[in-house]
Amino acid sequence: MSIGIFRSRAENFPEKIAICGGGVLPRNLLMGARRKRTEWVYDNLRTGIIINTAIDHGEVVGQVTALPLEHSPVELSGDGFWYIPCVWMVPKSASPLLGERLIGSIVEDLEGKVPGIVTLSSELWMNHRSFLERFGFVEVAKLRRVSNEVDVMALRFDGDAPALRIIERNPPAGAAPRLDMFYSSHCPVHVATAYRLSKEQRLLAKRIQLVVHNTSDRAIIERHGYSFALILNGETDLLRQYLLGRPLEELLREYL
Repeated sequence: MSIGIFRSRAENFPEKIAICGGGVLPRNLLMGARRKRTEWVYDNLRTGIIINTAIDHGEVVGQVTALPLEHSPVELSGDGFWYIPCVWMVPKSASPLLGERLIGSIVEDLEGKVPGIVTLSSELWMNHRSFLERFGFVEVAKLRRVSNEVDVMALRFDGDAPALRIIERNPPAGAAPRLDMFYSSHCPVHVATAYRLSKEQRLLAKRIQLVVHNTSDRAIIERHGYSFALILNGETDLLRQYLLGRPLEELLREYL
């Protein structure tokens, strides 16, 4: 595989191709979700957001994004760190080599310029732990996310880099029955999930309040400690089951 990396920056934006979600999301959701992602990128250009796109013989096959942690849609804090929210590969081209090229491009761009880089890893995600460990990332914490425990992986360039902290969760309060959806427009899958949820909520036989929180606004994460979740009555996270395809009405019958 002959892979080249196209580096999108403020001076050559818009992105060459916004591929996140390609091959996974239904076509009728893809355009709207990509538009939301593009708006998120524009909002973060002032932070120096990095978007590196992998190209193999003229074909776009992957993409990686990084931005300062204090502007990132994740429930972590740490002064000076940068965060990788997304490592995306076209399913037919996904491979360890491509994952390494994408992560390596971010390490190359940031090494010596920031205290360190942090990301989340799970065997269910594209940014597998095995890829990260090859660059010196080590586990520094565990984070419960989408009802799964994931590894918080950090690469420190500076031995005196500050500690990373998981933001404490503070579920929103309100009259029951109530659903709170936390999602970020950085991710087309997040956007499509929120769209599906809003549509199903409008069709429910029994009305239930739905409050949608766009965690692209970092203040929401700082206030509530969630970045991607579906909280019922401030207690139960239904997102994992919902992502697995269970209809909202069926879930509510079970939990209410």
